[in-house]
Amino acid sequence: MNGWLESGLGWLTPSCCRLCGDVAGSGVLCRGCAGALRSYAEPTLVGWNAGNVDDGRAVRVRNQPAWPLDRVVCALTYEGPVRRLVHELKFEGALPIGRFFGEQLADSIRKSGAGQVRLLVPVPLHRSRVWQRGFNQSREIARTLSQELQIPLAWPGFCARVRATQPQSSLAGGRLTRQRNVAAAFKVRGNVAGAAVAVVDDVVTTGATVVEFARTLRVLGAELVEAWIACRAGEGTLGSAAGRSIGAEDL
Repeated sequence: MNGWLESGLGWLTPSCCRLCGDVAGSGVLCRGCAGALRSYAEPTLVGWNAGNVDDGRAVRVRNQPAWPLDRVVCALTYEGPVRRLVHELKFEGALPIGRFFGEQLADSIRKSGAGQVRLLVPVPLHRSRVWQRGFNQSREIARTLSQELQIPLAWPGFCARVRATQPQSSLAGGRLTRQRNVAAAFKVRGNVAGAAVAVVDDVVTTGATVVEFARTLRVLGAELVEAWIACRAGEGTLGSAAGRSIGAEDL
């Protein structure tokens, strides 16, 4: 069903749970299925620009200006039912799922604190992908975040993906292959000089896309850049969220 039509009909009739089919009221999932989703174990990681955080342990501090992220906040673990929801959002146009992810991410951000962020910037899709899909799933998530947290959302033409890159999930190579795929892929038309920005995306695996986009914002003068991610794949390499500096191996 068309996502916009489905979203409109949801106001008229109770919806069914996307995972089990039971009545979900006005939501995307029933209470049981929503409660069974696994939250990301370490929702907040502090970036090198935040400096050392004394939690009684030695904390690695990175002095790498090329590393563009101050902080990463993730909501859900990208596995099982969450994968299914992401697929339905991106490839079946189930836009209410974007609202659900936005609500989940807003809860994680409230727990960790929104900090200094004053602008939400969704990771852009290339115009050919938007034309094919009809929407940008990251913008749908960011739209709900903006409403929930009362943080302005960048206008649609604020930034663009100027190269039609291959979908990261389709690449057989590792991190380096994905980094090359998105290198110089973004252009920012809005003014970010001195801005405190949160980059919003649906899923992070290696993090190549988010890091490249954040680096573009940094080059143009953004003072603070965080990544707010609905779903994060893999947790094996992540240490304590209580102040460990993040680097390329963490995304």
